[in-house]
Parts: sequence; structure tokens; C-alpha cells
Amino acid sequence: MTQTTDAERSALIVSAKESFRAAQRLRTWEHRVAAMARMNLANKTTNRKLLSGEGMFRDCLEKKSL
Repeated sequence: MTQTTDAERSALIVSAKESFRAAQRLRTWEHRVAAMARMNLANKTTNRKLLSGEGMFRDCLEKKSL
């Protein structure tokens, strides 16, 4: 297994940010708002499931409580 250096990690992060910004420039305002709404809904759903102990996280929560 190879170990990445801080410089390589930084280069990957910068590259990812640049490609994200380029993709965002191609999107219309409506597409951006729709994407934010989907992410907000996904975050709310995930948080609700985590708090209630539903789904795949139930096992982890039960193991921690033992």
C-alpha cells in the first residue's frame, strides 16, 4: 500500500475543488437550488434515521449500548 504525502493530498483537493467549480459554472441557478434541496432532504432523512436508530446504523447503535 502506498502512502500519499501532504502535497499529493493537497493537489487532489485542489483538483477536486476546481472540477466542482467548473461543473457549477455550467449549471443554471435552478439546477443549483434543486441540488441543494435534494441534499437538505437527504441530510434530514439521514439525521432522522440516525436519531431513531433505524436502518443500517441500528446495529452500530445497539453494539455501542451493550
